[in-house]
Amino acid sequence: IRMVSIWILSTENLQRPPEEVAGLVQLIENRLRDAARDPKTHRKRMRIRAIGKLEISAQTCDELADYAADLLEVLASLTPALQAQSQLKIVTNGGGMNPLACVQQAAKSLVAAGLSDIKIGAVWGDDLLGRIDSLRQAGCEFKNLDTGEPISQLTEPIVSANAYLGAQPIAAALAEGARIVITGRVADASLTVGPAVHEFGWRWDDWARLAAASVAGHVIECGAQATGGFSPFWNQLDLGHVGYPIAELERDGSVTITKPPGTGGVINRHTVAEQL
Repeated sequence: IRMVSIWILSTENLQRPPEEVAGLVQLIENRLRDAARDPKTHRKRMRIRAIGKLEISAQTCDELADYAADLLEVLASLTPALQAQSQLKIVTNGGGMNPLACVQQAAKSLVAAGLSDIKIGAVWGDDLLGRIDSLRQAGCEFKNLDTGEPISQLTEPIVSANAYLGAQPIAAALAEGARIVITGRVADASLTVGPAVHEFGWRWDDWARLAAASVAGHVIECGAQATGGFSPFWNQLDLGHVGYPIAELERDGSVTITKPPGTGGVINRHTVAEQL
């Protein structure tokens, strides 16, 4: 195992004026972030670990991995709604490559808004990069769907390997009292199926209702594509103020696709069929 230790900051620098310390820490965070995103880091399967006085940084090394940072802005804007609507729940795959770090930052946002009692659930485990070798040894060949070639014949190193998780862990998190569920990679429709199963108490072998929720999830998963974004008549629609689709599910599995009133675009049989 090849290792390298890099001395980044000596503690006597902490005696500098606060603005200088903040600048040094920001510089370190930026460089660690660059290293975490560098393709060579992943190609060579390098791991980065920070040791020492980690509390001087607002972020840990783990938190420097990517998640949808704008999710935190959206969440902050929704804190009044979360406070006013006790039944409101949020399920998102904005956790990206690091759902746990995203959860930690989301929790800070809730605490700042006086909502520390809200539970946040995390769904992770989709990253298989570190398990490829053991899975191959267990007999999984990871054959290419087009060519049939096993992954062992790849000539280039693998830099990313993720599995699509499903709706069950989302439903489980909601069942444990989470009002916000942040996931890594999950099947797009799972963001709809999971909440539906939890709210309506559907069985996991209730195929007709699960299929209905899956269809609803696929209709709304790509945003404005279902409200005119795919339409051949796009130039007749107000897509500059387009409304995003809403799926209204019923216990029996019936679904109504709509959008916020007063928004641009259109919802009709054609736009929904085009998205499907």
